Amino acid sequence: METHINLLGIPENILQITPVWLTQALKYKGSTSEASVVSYSVETIGQEFGFMNHNARIRIEYDSDSDGLPDSAIIKLPSTDHDLRTIGSKIGNAMREVRFYEELSADSILQTPHSYYGAADPETGRTFLLLEDMGTASKGDSVVGCSIEQATLAMSELAKFHDVWWENPGLEQLEWLPLRESDAVLYQNLYAEGWELLAKQIPSGMPRALEDISDRIYEAIPDLKSQLTKSPRTIVHGDYRPDNFFFGTCSDSSSFVVFDWEFCVRGRGVYDVATFISEAFTPERRKDVEMDLLRHYHASITKNITGAYSFEECVDDYRTSIMEVFAFWVAIGGFCDFGGERATTFLQNAAERFSAAISDLDCADLLR
Repeated sequence: METHINLLGIPENILQITPVWLTQALKYKGSTSEASVVSYSVETIGQEFGFMNHNARIRIEYDSDSDGLPDSAIIKLPSTDHDLRTIGSKIGNAMREVRFYEELSADSILQTPHSYYGAADPETGRTFLLLEDMGTASKGDSVVGCSIEQATLAMSELAKFHDVWWENPGLEQLEWLPLRESDAVLYQNLYAEGWELLAKQIPSGMPRALEDISDRIYEAIPDLKSQLTKSPRTIVHGDYRPDNFFFGTCSDSSSFVVFDWEFCVRGRGVYDVATFISEAFTPERRKDVEMDLLRHYHASITKNITGAYSFEECVDDYRTSIMEVFAFWVAIGGFCDFGGERATTFLQNAAERFSAAISDLDCADLLR
């Protein structure tokens, strides 16, 4: 991948971004505007969402009519937290997100924020994204949840995206996009510490049902990831949940926007379905809607693909994915900061919802 490091360079933090540099970055992909940035203000965002990165909104002032240049944009840099930065470097999540935006987002069936500039330097691990600010759109919220109409839209658009890449020969050319099983050892190495850190942040503690199955899931991580790496494969978003959506209107799929592609991988697409359903609904509501949503996804994905992928296999992948999403939540999420009222509520909800889903779907049966 071209890193752009000799062209504009990669700021290590927001303080290194000058008006001259920002002007060049905003025009990098071909803007012919003659306006130049004279100043900008910074607003940190995402503290209440347990983000692994440092995200900020910048509001921009120009010396003349901006002529198509944005009045605001989103900056995404690696976390300033040492542990999160180390983990991010090991899994390469920021690197792959930059590559997604630079190489795949323009042709993605799933709408994504426009990327004005993205750069990554594999030698230093430094990355930078300058993205479209979707601040006026209606953002999803995993704590609030979503309507069945929004959920159906999310499943429909996901199926369209997965369909394009389903067993696509082009997957083999994306050598920078890892297979789901590639980080199994890392997950196991992080799991125990992540568990302890996460349990301390959950207001009511880790549910007993999760404690009872935790060791078995830890031991099964390589098998879970292996199962979700088998063909048929597609591009998996990896963190497909309401917090990472802008819904717009349910009647207009073009207003549905998905961001945060840092955990995208190659593997079985149902993982994204499990991520979404496990976060979008209370346990009671999930039991009412999950099989209908899964059938909707399966019917949408299988009408255009060749080769068998039965609904029964899809359900087993869904159950497997619930445990794998939980392993992700422990091994990676355990190192995130869930301080603050909103983040604490999210964390408590997640614990209760994973506990209920693993029990209701008899996921432990797949570990035998």
